[in-house]
Amino acid sequence: MSKPPPLPDRGPSPDSAVTSAGLHWSPLSLASTSKGVRAHERVIAQIEQQIFTGRLGPGDRLPTQRELAELLGVGRPAVREALRILEYLGVVGSQTGRGHSSGSVLVVRPAPALTRSLRLHMAMSQFERDDLLETRLHLEVLAVAKAAEKAAPEDLDSLAQLVAAMEDPAHTPEQFYAFDTQFHVGLATASGNRLIGSLMEAIRDVVQHEMSAAPIDLQSWPRTAGWLGAEHSQILDATRRGDSDRAAELLAEHIGRFYDVSFEESPARLISSWSAAGQTCR
Repeated sequence: MSKPPPLPDRGPSPDSAVTSAGLHWSPLSLASTSKGVRAHERVIAQIEQQIFTGRLGPGDRLPTQRELAELLGVGRPAVREALRILEYLGVVGSQTGRGHSSGSVLVVRPAPALTRSLRLHMAMSQFERDDLLETRLHLEVLAVAKAAEKAAPEDLDSLAQLVAAMEDPAHTPEQFYAFDTQFHVGLATASGNRLIGSLMEAIRDVVQHEMSAAPIDLQSWPRTAGWLGAEHSQILDATRRGDSDRAAELLAEHIGRFYDVSFEESPARLISSWSAAGQTCR
């Protein structure tokens, strides 16, 4: 992952300190920490600024806690708290060792942490079903079109295994929907677009909850599982053939039909939305 181009450097402020790495750190004034903004939040803001300007990037090492505390004019507890938060967010990682081989390093691939944070916010936000449906349509239609163009053979094989699992009549509806969700997330991952994959992974729990909320008639369930499985198989076949237009069309119809049949609600606005989503990839 390459660093973003640095912003124009207007030079350090008169009060800033320059480390051996050429980073400008400004001591935190009393005013900056007295207006409801805590010291550790200002430390985070300074590190963020180094990242936004391109002076820090994946794999780069931060100054030690002692150095940061001295550079920013704060106590080491504030620095430790800032680094703990950044580590939880997946921005930095701790590296053991001695001297310059230890300390906090910017994470090279922060996508899993992004996914974790988004999943938590998605779960708390309680989005309307219409919002979820529209978002899924636009994300997944684009994803399957991309997957048809560039999916790796191993990704397609994994999707085929999920389709086969859904065809097993021994699985309960709950197990079926778990495989179903994995299939849709797998398609997004197979697109090769890491951001789409992360976003779909983030909404996975919400999607699975939505599926589980669908009323299940156990007497008609084998028939329901049959047509759902058949549609997954058709989507996968079109993706294997590299037919992005057909794969996108099938996926949009599949998602729309699930909501129509399961919840007996398919507003014209959403039908138009998933039809348009399919059209964008043709």
